[in-house]
Amino acid sequence: MSTPTPSLEELRRKALAAAAPRTVGAELAISCERLVRIFSTDGIEVQALQGLDLTVDRGDLVALVGASGSGKSTLLNVLAGLDAPTAGTATVDGQDLLAMTAKDRLRYRREVVGFIWQQTARNLLPFLTAEQNVALPMQLRSGHRAAKRQRGRVTELLEALDIGELAHRRPAELSGGQQQRVAIAVALANQP
Repeated sequence: MSTPTPSLEELRRKALAAAAPRTVGAELAISCERLVRIFSTDGIEVQALQGLDLTVDRGDLVALVGASGSGKSTLLNVLAGLDAPTAGTATVDGQDLLAMTAKDRLRYRREVVGFIWQQTARNLLPFLTAEQNVALPMQLRSGHRAAKRQRGRVTELLEALDIGELAHRRPAELSGGQQQRVAIAVALANQP
């Protein structure tokens, strides 16, 4: 059984519908359309992202896999608000990343995004204890106003990651795995 060949008008309607901006629904955690990121280095332009389309529903678990230099880190840096997109659209949790000022991106990184760097040493401040590292993002967000609630959240996170007994240790006194668990607690502190 063969399917009928679509008419030129049907193809035109489908093409226009596909090219039209889509509204970002409340069920989407991330939406990128035709996302572009261009870097200029020594007068040479590099297109790290070339018209990327991506949608991620709330609750989805996504892995980025690709060759070195394929744009994985660039995409994560854009979505995290560390880097501004060059063109296209990028929305995370209903927030338009292209419309953000530098101040907006700072607030966004503090309140919406949780980071865990691949390089363990970038995750934690070496002169703070594990509990102080976890409390820091909450203090940056709301100051010391809610200190009691923050202490409870710190304890809850460290216990959930089975490192509660290590709360008073500095990163140099922890194994690499323990440091990464503290980093997870730091990333989750503000409930991103």
